[in-house]
Amino acid sequence: MPEKLIFHFEGALADQHTLNFYEAARFQYAAARLIVKLLQFRSTGGFVKKITNTSNRDILLQSQDEGSFDISILMPALMVAQETFVSVSVTNLMSYIFERIVGKTSNSDVATALNAHTEVVAQIGHIDDNNTELINKALSIIQNDQEIKENLHGQQKELLERRIAELTREKEMTSASAQLGRIDGAREQKLISMSAPLVSEMATALRRSANTLQIVSVAGHSAPKGILFLNRRMAEEIEVSAVDQQITPILGDIIQYNKETGWGKARLTISAQPLSFNVPSDIKGRLQSQLLAAMGRDKVYLQTYIVRDKVGEPVRLIVVGILPPPPA
Repeated sequence: MPEKLIFHFEGALADQHTLNFYEAARFQYAAARLIVKLLQFRSTGGFVKKITNTSNRDILLQSQDEGSFDISILMPALMVAQETFVSVSVTNLMSYIFERIVGKTSNSDVATALNAHTEVVAQIGHIDDNNTELINKALSIIQNDQEIKENLHGQQKELLERRIAELTREKEMTSASAQLGRIDGAREQKLISMSAPLVSEMATALRRSANTLQIVSVAGHSAPKGILFLNRRMAEEIEVSAVDQQITPILGDIIQYNKETGWGKARLTISAQPLSFNVPSDIKGRLQSQLLAAMGRDKVYLQTYIVRDKVGEPVRLIVVGILPPPPA
């Protein structure tokens, strides 16, 4: 059965079932290039720089149904006997790259948003920001209770939608961990350098056309899965930042780390202020013991992709490895 992705826009022009033509064109072009290259990568472990008639893939654009504004595409199904580099869905691969390009939420912000909703607190009590298990339980209640979902508004709703998408991505990558583990460091670097500018280009659709974008995966009779949530603030951060194409070892001190979410903060030699970092979910388990041990040391070498603002200053990190500590 073909794999279906829905790009769902809400707010601004999208609520009138329209998008700015220029922004929509830029979004679709970037999204199309990203997905064609991910299909190529799934097949061969690489992708071509220029998409031609021979390197294109049979991705179909569906006609729009009523809604805020949806762009739906159908991709060819992965056949059982088909030879591939990684036997995963495009949803799995998109989850892989979004984990590395889009920053993560902190438990503190999510807990504050949840505690603001009396219906949730009435069911499970006050939520401490150190209790990830209770946070996830609260999010599950919200997902399954339409009345509570309808009472969510503004920034709190967007923050919770963002965390729910993060949890969905983690599940997607856990289910495909064996195959995703075939992506080595060199291929990971190529994927990031290819994907980051295209995701940035996709984010331009949130300038005037819409306030939020969700990417939803639909497969067979399974429930739809939202693997990405972006609001305008997140989109602006992605547009003005760039992910380094090479891994950089950085000496630093981990001052905060949540082993369930992979979000943390560290003091580093490259910044006067502590920087937040995230560990992609597919490698979090492999690095867990090293990261927790590193918290007991003053200094540790983190293998990172640095995310920089438009003037080149570091704003956050993607941690993909730990090197042995420097000699005492």
